[in-house]
Amino acid sequence: PLYPILIRFVSHTLFYPLVCIGVEMRSVMLIAGVCINMAVFPVATFHLYKLTELKYPCSPLLAHLVVLLFTLNPANIFMSAVYTECLFSLFSFACIRYLLAGDTWLSCLYLALSCATRSNGTTLCIFITMHYLEDIITDFKLRKCLICVCQVSVGMSPIICYQVYTAHKLNYDYT
Repeated sequence: PLYPILIRFVSHTLFYPLVCIGVEMRSVMLIAGVCINMAVFPVATFHLYKLTELKYPCSPLLAHLVVLLFTLNPANIFMSAVYTECLFSLFSFACIRYLLAGDTWLSCLYLALSCATRSNGTTLCIFITMHYLEDIITDFKLRKCLICVCQVSVGMSPIICYQVYTAHKLNYDYT
């Protein structure tokens, strides 16, 4: 639900003057969606570059090649359309990048934003869990287990809250 909320916020704040001059709100929301994607795509590309650079430090040419392929990909049409793919890519790349850099709480924040953008973001929990599992298996510490559970819970909280909200709106019987 993050992407539609973001479109609504941008269209009702930054692009509201267009409504005042007679442009329909639906058109303003489409313009806002395309502008959001156009602003987010370079940031997503930057995070992909830094992620590749971090994973393969010996090969800076590989990072350039990955970004080039990401940019010239035929499926790149989804990055300019009013679709969640661009925002989801940004949060996913940033989540993995900061996880590899060792900043697990920032990675957890991007995981939460990714889950708030699309339910597919829940798969990123596997990366955080695997990051801690390597340490837990070699040297079991309760503190690391608790941090892992806490971070995955924080990351999953947007999708859980949204599911509870929709169940409540649909008057779902919990029994």
